[in-house]
Amino acid sequence: MSPLARGPLPARALAPGEVQVGRYLSSQGLPLGPRTRGRPGDYFLRSSALVAVVRAEDGALVDLAPGPAFVDRIGWAQFRVCDSRGTHPIAVERYTLVREGRTELLLEGAVHGGPRLEVQLRFRLDGAQGILELETRLFNRGGTPRFDVELCDHLGLTNTPLQLPGLGELRPGGQFPRRAKARFAARTEGTEAFVLAQQGFAPLELAVDPAHPAGAFDPAIDVRYGKASLPPGGSLVRTRWLVAQTGALHEALATALRRAGRPTSSFQLDARALPEDGRVLVRRGGRPFLATRVRGRARVELPQDGASYVASALLPGAAEGSTVALSASREVRLKVPRRGALALRVVDERGEPLPAKVRLEGLGGTPDPDFGNAGGLTAGASIYSLGAREVRLAPGRYRATASRGPEYGVAQLAVQVRADGTTPLRLALRKLVPTPGWIAADLHVHSAASFDSPDGLDERLVSAAAVGLELLVATDHNTVTDYARLPDRARTAPWVQAVPGQEVTTEGYLFGHFNIWPLPDGRPLEWVHTRPAQLFAEARRRGPSVLVQVNHPRMGSIGYFDQLGLDPTTGRATSPEYRADFELLEVFNGDDLDQPAALERVVSDWFALLNLGRRYVATAGSDAHRLPVQDPGTPRTFIHWQLDAREDDDAVRARPAQVASALKAGRATLTSGPVVHFSVGGKPLGALVPLPKGGVPALVEIYAPPQQELQRAELVANGRIEQRFAMAAGRSLRLRQRLVLRPAKDTWYVLRVAGASADPTQRPRPVRPFALTNPIWVDADGDGRFTPPGS
Repeated sequence: MSPLARGPLPARALAPGEVQVGRYLSSQGLPLGPRTRGRPGDYFLRSSALVAVVRAEDGALVDLAPGPAFVDRIGWAQFRVCDSRGTHPIAVERYTLVREGRTELLLEGAVHGGPRLEVQLRFRLDGAQGILELETRLFNRGGTPRFDVELCDHLGLTNTPLQLPGLGELRPGGQFPRRAKARFAARTEGTEAFVLAQQGFAPLELAVDPAHPAGAFDPAIDVRYGKASLPPGGSLVRTRWLVAQTGALHEALATALRRAGRPTSSFQLDARALPEDGRVLVRRGGRPFLATRVRGRARVELPQDGASYVASALLPGAAEGSTVALSASREVRLKVPRRGALALRVVDERGEPLPAKVRLEGLGGTPDPDFGNAGGLTAGASIYSLGAREVRLAPGRYRATASRGPEYGVAQLAVQVRADGTTPLRLALRKLVPTPGWIAADLHVHSAASFDSPDGLDERLVSAAAVGLELLVATDHNTVTDYARLPDRARTAPWVQAVPGQEVTTEGYLFGHFNIWPLPDGRPLEWVHTRPAQLFAEARRRGPSVLVQVNHPRMGSIGYFDQLGLDPTTGRATSPEYRADFELLEVFNGDDLDQPAALERVVSDWFALLNLGRRYVATAGSDAHRLPVQDPGTPRTFIHWQLDAREDDDAVRARPAQVASALKAGRATLTSGPVVHFSVGGKPLGALVPLPKGGVPALVEIYAPPQQELQRAELVANGRIEQRFAMAAGRSLRLRQRLVLRPAKDTWYVLRVAGASADPTQRPRPVRPFALTNPIWVDADGDGRFTPPGS
């Protein structure tokens, strides 16, 4: 063994088969993309075929991608040990560079919680192919046995559908077992393919978590490789591979099979009739085995185990083609189903092109179209456009529903699509909800600059315009994204502007996620081993208009309130690191669209803090990561940036500093549909209003698009419901009510609105209508200030 090489990674081309392993002190020379999370001081393994980065703190694999160009394609891989006592992290003690036949990185440590287990974790990179070999050795150095010992790797796979043989793709909203056994796990991202397999292709024991934190479909998996009980002095070895290659998934699977020494059957497939957007679905024993891109005439290698295989064409927007049996003795031609074209055009009341989202549903036996979940502006059953778009569909009858967020109605028409022809369809949308001086904003949204989002910047802007957003704050993980640099930014500029910001995703010392914006200089704030006081102080130094928002404060390990133990009734936290000097609190996060109990908990926290005099401005953000799992702008924050506006104007001309100032003043409403206008004494949200003799007048107006059913509206005073309102149905203006407020003491008021049934334009996740205004403060005792009820 030799000591670990130190120093910056040299920027040079690698010879075929060459592997570099070392520790880099800076990112100079390593072609890191914006999604990488490797840091100076971490360890790297690099060849011309693959790049991997191992975190120095705990041995987690944080970056992995086909090389030499590097954009991170894995969420994370954490290596842990399970036994009868529970799950144990590896306490890392040292790293060593090993040069014994093959260059490798050796991590050594221990697992506690019982008789001492020594651990050796070896990272080996195949220099010619995209294979990262992981070998773990466990040694029981204690005097008593350890029972049911196994490795329990935890992998997060960055919001792309996971494929398991026998189950097929695990899709959002799909039905699949939470525990399964499979010979491999696979996925694709763009033009890259990934396969996880164990030595000998022994079965993987998988616990699949389909949860979608923050609006993302993140199929995290816990992978176990078989149990063994270790007597004193006993040992256990497990070897597995992560294959990451540019190319098709069947090619990555063939690489894994060859490494495992498994015999394969070779099938020749003629897929020349398959369109560019098509894939081949291979079934084994009647069950899905692999979905892969195949181009032209290709050889497909599959495990040779006596099973028969059939193949069919999968085309976005079309039914699956008829199956053909694969044969090892002759070339098989793939049968491709016919499609027709639908030329969509969405216009406004003047007949001008209007950005919109169009959802398609099959009628009269025609199945719903499925455009896939691989990124792009056709996703699931929805199409996002700036007004005109042509899509290809299976022949049949469809219902097309156009929408553009809560300010617009819907347009719905049935259409017959015929094979090999083009059918035009024109849909007209009308704005129903007046929002003079307001700007529709999403203050929390991700793009491909985040490691866990595949949606490109242009796709994100077009989809934002399609759902009626006017302001998008770029909040990618630990990087500052500047949409203004897009070469075709002019296409979306008339509809939506983007403000550079950062979601500070803390690492090292974990205390939550925070949105910081605007950051026009493009420099990200520090996120590793920072503390709340340091983070907030650094944000203040960036300028007077910079805002700090606490994101999803009750989201467990990534929630600030949960991590630092805040009691909102006292304002005190169990951690001395807690700091209260932030401006914005994300009360409504997109992950809570179908989780009313989680939403209500954060609303209750906010109410309690308001009663203590903590005047945090409530916001909403979609936290959208991927179409079609979630649209940007659901939920959204409406900001009253121009008080004297009389007519709806072009809100994209609002300057970021103006919007930030209005938001900081509390002139904002958060919503997943209803639009609420609330004023007291003619003053807007956020204002301190004196109480004249006889009371102060208030005006409540509640609007909603016709597709949303509202259940209740409530006036809340100092956290308690003071009055309930009945609302009309089936029209945009649901309530217009004049009130007179006569509080006996200083009181803050908010309006909240809720609905019971889901918005039919929002799928696959049900979106429950909800809206909440920021407070108006009434000075009842006339001392010119607000005395909190909890003071």
